Amino acid sequence: REGRPIIANIRRMLFYLLSTNTGELITMLGALLIGIKTPLEPVQILWVNLVTDTSMVIPLGLEPGEKQAMNRPPERPDAPILSRQMIWRMVIVAATMSVMALAVYIFFEKHYGHDYAQTLAFISLVVSQWANAFNARSDSESIFTRLKVMNASFYAGISLSVMLQLLVFFGPLGTILHITPINFWHGALIGLASFIIPILASEWHKYVTRKR
Repeated sequence: REGRPIIANIRRMLFYLLSTNTGELITMLGALLIGIKTPLEPVQILWVNLVTDTSMVIPLGLEPGEKQAMNRPPERPDAPILSRQMIWRMVIVAATMSVMALAVYIFFEKHYGHDYAQTLAFISLVVSQWANAFNARSDSESIFTRLKVMNASFYAGISLSVMLQLLVFFGPLGTILHITPINFWHGALIGLASFIIPILASEWHKYVTRKR
């Protein structure tokens, strides 16, 4: 009863870290293959890895166990830590994040220039990683079901991440991270889309997995 939540939390942490970092990797490789400028500066990627990932992955390791955990049959001792379904979900989420960041950069770079587009791509990547943290709270339950399970450390972590991002956009850290002033509605629209779309992609895969 204690061991199953521990293993599940390790899987949550691995899923979150691997999917987010794979999304960043695909974004940068995709830009090279397309032949466009890099959508993110190295210091922005470093910031995401040190701040966003750290503040979210530790709370995922403290997630309460699922109610149905003891109803499942025992796993084989040699079973992989990440199942095939989890790997597929990781690929789907990573691809969704990278496609969104690239699409945002390409569209706004054409109309507003490189610096403006890079700032919006940075917003897209950060917010989609917040969404992915909600996805990672359960490998089978819907995010809407999991919201009923309280994890104070998770909400503390995401609050810390949001506050630090606000310091980037409205404080002195913006200069270090190459942040350019943007239209509020552009940022709000990209942020909203970057939060909703990864959740929809993950929910679709969870639904298909449950049906199977």
